[in-house]
Amino acid sequence: MAKHVFFIDALEKLKVKKDSSLFMAHAVQAKGDEALALFEEDFYYLNEGMISWKAYPLRTEVDGFDLKSVELLAPIMLPLEHISWFHMRLDPPFDGRYLRYLWMLEALKERGLQIVNDPAGILLFNEKLTAYSMAPSHPTFVGASFEAFERFIQGEVVMKPLDLYQGMGVEKISLDHLSYEEKRQFFEQKRQDMGGVVVAQPFIGDVIKGEVRSIFFDGEHLGSILKTPKKGDFLANLAQGATYVATTLGSELQAQCEKLCGQMAKNGIRFVAFDLLAGKISEANVTCPGLLVEVSKANHKNLAEEILKKL
Repeated sequence: MAKHVFFIDALEKLKVKKDSSLFMAHAVQAKGDEALALFEEDFYYLNEGMISWKAYPLRTEVDGFDLKSVELLAPIMLPLEHISWFHMRLDPPFDGRYLRYLWMLEALKERGLQIVNDPAGILLFNEKLTAYSMAPSHPTFVGASFEAFERFIQGEVVMKPLDLYQGMGVEKISLDHLSYEEKRQFFEQKRQDMGGVVVAQPFIGDVIKGEVRSIFFDGEHLGSILKTPKKGDFLANLAQGATYVATTLGSELQAQCEKLCGQMAKNGIRFVAFDLLAGKISEANVTCPGLLVEVSKANHKNLAEEILKKL
């Protein structure tokens, strides 16, 4: 019996009904294998001697594609050598805390731990910059230089952090009515709020038509949805009220995603959730790829089962 360990945030932080990690854990159980949760307070590294983590066997129930219930059973001490697959599923932000765990996981690879996604790949590929630099994407400014920002950006712009998730910190603003000094003050405040580096893009009006989320594993397209912002909003984020339906990818866009998957696979990235806007890649989510439940439901197939077959 294979043992899958899911390194996750505390259950009270998760939206259990739609959580991708727990959905995958249920698929592990349905396959007849064992799914266990590992939390931050029980995770550690040793460079010699036996590593044995306190892990919680999971008991899950589903209603269709939605998780009906999740129960943590009595913890067991699980030796590292007994783990078949370790799923790195902590939510961002990609901060010092996150970085420390990736360093520890990279060291644990030397002791035989098989990790999805590979920590070296997560370290290397920032989810936004990877899309901006390695694939056809929209014009983008990333940095702390107000002078460069002011030269590059005009009109309506979208400002966002480099390392958050679920639309956190994203703001749309028109700069046309602001004086040079007002722009500078606004930029400096955003730079401070976002930890020193600002991401800025011209506002793309096509976002009201929807943004695509596409799930890929080992370079294969498993399914996609079109996320449409709620009326009067510009964020195509399900956590903030967007709706979704199944959709398909054009051959050219799918080929771009497959190419990027191939590049990232060289560093152990197997599981990618792309965000696609107006025919271009806007994000390549590799830290904790989500919306597995929603894409599965919309496409009437269990994507978690598809991923486990490939593992």
